[in-house]
Amino acid sequence: KEFYSKETIKINNLNAGLLLPIGISGSGKSTFINKLVADNENVVVVSPDEIRRQITGDVSDQSQNAEVFRLAKERAAQEINAGNFVVFDATNTIPRFRNQLIEEIKELSGKKFDAYYKVFEVNPEVAKGRIAKAIRSGQDRSKVPDDVIDRQFKQFEEGKNNTGNMISF
Repeated sequence: KEFYSKETIKINNLNAGLLLPIGISGSGKSTFINKLVADNENVVVVSPDEIRRQITGDVSDQSQNAEVFRLAKERAAQEINAGNFVVFDATNTIPRFRNQLIEEIKELSGKKFDAYYKVFEVNPEVAKGRIAKAIRSGQDRSKVPDDVIDRQFKQFEEGKNNTGNMISF
């Protein structure tokens, strides 16, 4: 079943739910998410990076991650309760963390909802180049070190096909 048109990424008949994009930093998740939000009024993005920026003043500061993700899960649950389709904008590369995230949001919301995934495959060298180019152009984005990209890619490769009960988007 095709849930969206590739030209507009208009969601067809989806209720409140959760989308976990799966991909390393620089894989194109944010580009897709921005288009999805622009084309649909009931799509809400919950971004740990933006919460990190609000709490620490720096999108790259990982020192408050426990609080960042606690708030992100709460916001996702609130938006699902409000009837919105939530995109949880993170790498989501580790299957057990994806499953835990879904269960925690379900518990916080007190609702059953469908969880979707979309895989973003990219060569890690391409991702590194995209990130470097964005930073050089002045884009305010997380400055992900090359060794972290390599680690994310390893996690991505090991877990990209382990999507549990999620539905392909």
